[in-house]
Amino acid sequence: MITVNTKLVNILGNPLAQSFSPKMHNAAYKAMGIDAYFFPIETTGEHLGDVVNGLRYMNCVGFAVTKPYKMAILDYMDELDEFAAKVGAVNTVVNHNGKYKGYNTDGEGGVDAIEKESGLKLSETTALCIGAGGSASAVCSTLANRGIKKIIVTARREAQAIELTEKLSRSFPQCQVAICDFHDEDVLIKTASECQLLMNHTGLGMNPHIGETPVTNKIFKPYHFVFDSIYNPGKTQFLLEAEAAGCHIQNGIGMIIGQGVLQIKHWFHQDPPLAVMEKAIAEIIAETNKKK
Repeated sequence: MITVNTKLVNILGNPLAQSFSPKMHNAAYKAMGIDAYFFPIETTGEHLGDVVNGLRYMNCVGFAVTKPYKMAILDYMDELDEFAAKVGAVNTVVNHNGKYKGYNTDGEGGVDAIEKESGLKLSETTALCIGAGGSASAVCSTLANRGIKKIIVTARREAQAIELTEKLSRSFPQCQVAICDFHDEDVLIKTASECQLLMNHTGLGMNPHIGETPVTNKIFKPYHFVFDSIYNPGKTQFLLEAEAAGCHIQNGIGMIIGQGVLQIKHWFHQDPPLAVMEKAIAEIIAETNKKK
């Protein structure tokens, strides 16, 4: 039951119908005995500032941020965590008496999941990152920080890809960084063949773009580990085509759980019950599969 004392936590984004976060977080809060409630706020870019500023004055401990506002939200922060500043994107905001501090937990959650599942040795790994938005920046920054050999960025908007590569080069000079022409299929295929890790961070494949994929299936080779930051649907067209090519695939489930654990630590300064969060996600997936 929500009372005047209930601590509010939100997720801001658009669309949010596909988000698993509310059920996962609320299950964790209940198990932890915390009087808190996590709920979605779907808003347009035009009204993002109004919503964010209104939350300052509510009983809100903070909020999560998802597509497409992980970069736009920077305009409303009073302070940035050092790593979030390097990433240039925020997915976690803590409200300190009306003052906002922005963090980024996406990268840690995503890379933890990739390392655990893939078995890749980062110092010997070259990654192709498709997309150059907030999720891409977070995961690439974490990969660079952990010593990946090389990151190659490609994106539909070349200027965005250039911006990300320049940012990575400045913040992590020890990491090799390059750019690939998204619109030249032959170059894209050749570049992918030199990589061990392929990642989709474009958002194509989730609602309202289910069934879409950002690249040709000709880029996939059986030796690739293929990651998609999307978790609903469980297998995007990108992953289905990679799987058909014999690749080892992974969706964003591990990433959402891992970053969610870190978010709860920021908001409540406690270690959340990982098993409870995993169970909540499994239940959502089971319910979703029943409806198909």
